Amino acid sequence: MNLKNAIKTIMLTLIAALAINLSAIAAPSASDAAKKLPKDTIFMASIDNTDELLNKFKQTNLWSLYSCPEMQKFIKPAEEKITAAIKENITQAWSEAGLNTKPEDFPWPKGEIIFSLTAKSQMVKKPDMSKLDALMEADDFYFENFDMEKDLPKIEVEELVPSFFVTVEMGTNSAELKKMIKQLLATDDVRELNPRKQRIRGIEFTVLDSQDDTIKEVAFGFDKDTFILGTDLQGLGQLLASSSSSNSLYATKDFQNILKPLGDSDVFAYLNIGKIIQLATNDMEDYEKEEFNTIMDITGFKSVYGLGYAMQIAPNKNLDYSGKALVGINGRPKGVLAMMAPKSISMPTSSYLKKDLTSFVVANYDLSDIFQQINDIAKETQGMDLEPMMQMMMMGTAQNGNEPVNLTKDVINQFKAPIIFTAEETKPYNDPKSQKMLLSIPVKNADTIDAAFAQIHGTMIANGNADLKHEMLNNTIYLLEDFSFNQVINPVSTENTMGGMAIVNNNFLLSSLDVIEQAIRDTRVKAEPISSDNVFAQAKKYLPSQAGLFFYSNDRKDAEAGWDMMKDENSETGMMLSMAKDEIFRELGLNSDIINLSELPDFKTVEKYFGASVGHMKTTNDGIYMEVNAIKIK
Repeated sequence: MNLKNAIKTIMLTLIAALAINLSAIAAPSASDAAKKLPKDTIFMASIDNTDELLNKFKQTNLWSLYSCPEMQKFIKPAEEKITAAIKENITQAWSEAGLNTKPEDFPWPKGEIIFSLTAKSQMVKKPDMSKLDALMEADDFYFENFDMEKDLPKIEVEELVPSFFVTVEMGTNSAELKKMIKQLLATDDVRELNPRKQRIRGIEFTVLDSQDDTIKEVAFGFDKDTFILGTDLQGLGQLLASSSSSNSLYATKDFQNILKPLGDSDVFAYLNIGKIIQLATNDMEDYEKEEFNTIMDITGFKSVYGLGYAMQIAPNKNLDYSGKALVGINGRPKGVLAMMAPKSISMPTSSYLKKDLTSFVVANYDLSDIFQQINDIAKETQGMDLEPMMQMMMMGTAQNGNEPVNLTKDVINQFKAPIIFTAEETKPYNDPKSQKMLLSIPVKNADTIDAAFAQIHGTMIANGNADLKHEMLNNTIYLLEDFSFNQVINPVSTENTMGGMAIVNNNFLLSSLDVIEQAIRDTRVKAEPISSDNVFAQAKKYLPSQAGLFFYSNDRKDAEAGWDMMKDENSETGMMLSMAKDEIFRELGLNSDIINLSELPDFKTVEKYFGASVGHMKTTNDGIYMEVNAIKIK
């Protein structure tokens, strides 16, 4: 087992522990974790008390679904066989690595986990590529026998080298982990890596040589019951000295600006964008740095200083999950960021936001503003004006005595905000037309944009085919062959249907033909609004009064559709899941018949374990803020 495999084994173990503990963790950790990290940290992720995993997880609907009697009848028989197969594979892998610990006795973390990443310039040995041509011209050169690492001489070059650090509180399980490490150190492969002891800040570390030219060594040790792993000894010293000092990540202004709106949480992640930009420009020539800074300024990315994410599992009795994210921006968003940063509005009232919806997105984006921002960036970075180029594309619309459509004036500038996208699931769910999605955008002048669509569609899409356009209740529907939102969202979808677009009640509509026709018929009837739906009424409590984007999903209704299609192995979803299941079971050496999706219990017996999700995005003084909540529905 070489060092790379040893590191891989350790990292996979930590990732496995992280994945399990991610579901349920207690109390704040971000502040304490950041106090232990140096200020030049590029990325950090922290998890607090992993020992409380099960108690937190048992408060979620997911655990309730898994443990309910109806699901256990389906899960238990397969679970026992799958667990046995996984245990056998792990035991074999560990035996080959020199470990005799049983999988069930694996020492799981019992406290805080911190992962951090830094980078710095240092001299590393690399193959001298300048010698390659001469080597290849030699009479005895054979490409099939060529090994760049072995056959080219090495030279020292300055390179940006990443270093990672991991700290894991093991608690009472530290003794078992020390036993496993002792077994690994006794193997011949690890002894070849020259294991040696070195004290850093009063802690004894075991240092191993690296077989990688970039990472010179790996060190690990224990501070009481906390396991520490790092790939840079000097950095380890800084890491151990950073706690609560002015040199810690916690003390930096950028980290504080991210932490303040997100708050401490069960799981926290932070990406130091400012540090990444600084490192990226360190080795640039002055002219390269100037060009880079100009582009970053024009696009707006120069003002981004960090990204943060905070997650809580079961923060209260009504929520399964709450996640918050922030793109930290200095000053007012510009360029690409301005396109992403919508202005806040109240939730609009729209006839398309009706009671029976499964989900919807309301986004306060103005397409004409977005196009203008894109055009401004193109002009500043490429010296290119997009409007004349787009107008050249429209020259073919000048037929039957009509002037060509002015794409900017007659189409793009006619759109208003907000954009609304809705989805509705109807029975039978295995019918390709059961999922009805609709895009609607309000327009300024319905006659202007309708006339433009008539010219564009007739000349560039229908090519004079009169059958690809028809009238319905004084509305013109422009037909689109082989169009499907399902294919846009799910590229493997085999659905093939007729789409359509129309201007209806001062709204541009785009969807499949049957949905467009129903939307036109609905103009004669007043539909019940989404606010009258009981599930939405409960979920709405977790939406702010104003935001730039609103998201809602009736997860119970959506899950019912997916559940029924999983049970139907002849459906597209059922066949896809069945193939995925067969592939996984083959890898485990198991018979794929262990699980039969058609034997899932009736959805009515488990529907209470599904709720709803809401989310929103808004532009604040701190940057672009996003939040998603998974809600238990009574």
